Formats: sequence, structure tokens, C-alpha cells
Amino acid sequence: MLLVSVQGAGAAEKVACAHTLIQGASHQFGMARDVTDGPVILLAGGAKLRLAGLAIPAPPRDPKDGVAAESAVAARAHLKSLVTGGTLRAVPGFRTDRRGRHMVQLVVAADGEGAPKWVQAEMVRAGQARVWPSQRTAACTGGLLKLEAGAPRAKQGLCALDRNAVLEAWATRKLRSRENTFQLVEGEVQAVAETKRFTYLNFGKDWRTDFTATISARTARRFKKQGFSAVSLKGKRVRVRGWVRYANGPSISVRAAEQIEVLTADD
Repeated sequence: MLLVSVQGAGAAEKVACAHTLIQGASHQFGMARDVTDGPVILLAGGAKLRLAGLAIPAPPRDPKDGVAAESAVAARAHLKSLVTGGTLRAVPGFRTDRRGRHMVQLVVAADGEGAPKWVQAEMVRAGQARVWPSQRTAACTGGLLKLEAGAPRAKQGLCALDRNAVLEAWATRKLRSRENTFQLVEGEVQAVAETKRFTYLNFGKDWRTDFTATISARTARRFKKQGFSAVSLKGKRVRVRGWVRYANGPSISVRAAEQIEVLTADD
């Protein structure tokens, strides 16, 4: 059995949980009009919402990828079922992306006696989204990761698909085939290299071909203030989550400490 500790989540976990998040969702949006591909929630007044802190399937670029297309349809349908007919509220302080869509921590309050629900948690619980931590969503990450860990056991949604299984860092061919997709990768950190521009977590002997997690110098400085130590990860087995890119081997860019989970044996 493996225990998981989230880098940098200790203080953040004390800031927000599902209950306090729901109570703090004071920004009123009103009712949803529709949910489109993306998925994007359209409001009656014309505003558009996206769920912060999650990677949710969108229609694939390759129209022949039927599995990805089905995942996108299922995720969109589930999100629509969650937000239709209820009043939508968000935690204040959300940002807006370059397309004018509000990136929010969303709560839906059903008409009648139904208790408000945290939409992000419901999407993860159903296996229709993966947790994608960011600097802004760190306070919500711990609870979502616990929910995500339960989804594979139930073989729900995305977790039931082989293409979304956790990959070993040594499986570079598979990682190359998953380029530009959101993945979870596990392995032992063989070396940590720090340069002026980046910190590299190397998972193999050859950094030119093996899997690497990269942290920009600016992000590394922020991590140190949060108590995150990249050097301390050497020799440890970790799980890294994010979008797989290919540059001197497959890599994932780490922008939030919560993207890295330390895996330890349960004695």
C-alpha cells in the first residue's frame, strides 16, 4: 500500500475544505443556460464559466479518436446535470482567462431543500475530471485528491480507461504517445539539477531521453517560500501530474507544488 503526501499542501489544507468553500461561495451568478464543449458553462446573462483546478475532457483534435470523444461527451453531460436548475455561486477572487471565461470554484444550490454542492468535487467523485492543481487552487487540492483516489477503485469515468492509467516514468514510449495529454506519472527521482533558469527532476540516467519534471526558477523561488524542497525529493518515489510535453524526452512542467505527491511505503 502507498501513502501519499502532497508537497506544499499542509498550510493550504487548513485554509479551505469543502464546507468552508461552500460557505465562502458568496459571488452570485444565477442560473446556467447551457453547457458547451470545453466544457464551458453558459449563463443566462451571457457570461461563461470554467471549473478551476480540474482537467476535464474536451473534444479531441483527431475526429477518429472515439474514446476521447466519448469521454468529452460524458464529462459535459455530467457537468450539465450538476448545474442545471440550480443557482450558481463562486468563491470571490476568481480570475478571467484571455477568452473572457471566469475560472471559478463553483457551488450549485438546488431549489428546495437540497444541500449546496461543490461542483469540482462532484466531477472528480464521478471520475469525470482529473485534479489539476494551480497556485490559485492549492487550498482545495487535498480534498479533491482524496476523492480522485477513490474513483479508480470504483472504475468510474476517466479512471476506467487504460489511457488514463498511472504511467511509470521509465515507460518513455508510452509517454511519447501521450504527448499533449494530461497524465499521472510515477517513478523514483534519480537526480535533481538546478540551473539559473530551471530545476529539473530527472527520473532516469539520461536526461536527454528520460522523463523529467521541470520547475522554472521563478516558480522554484515561490516553492521555497512555501517550504517545498526539490532537492529533498532525490531518491524518493513520487507521482507527478500535468500535461505531457516532449523536449529532450517526455516532460511535465510543474507550476504548483501540489502537482507532486510523495509516495511512501505503509509499514
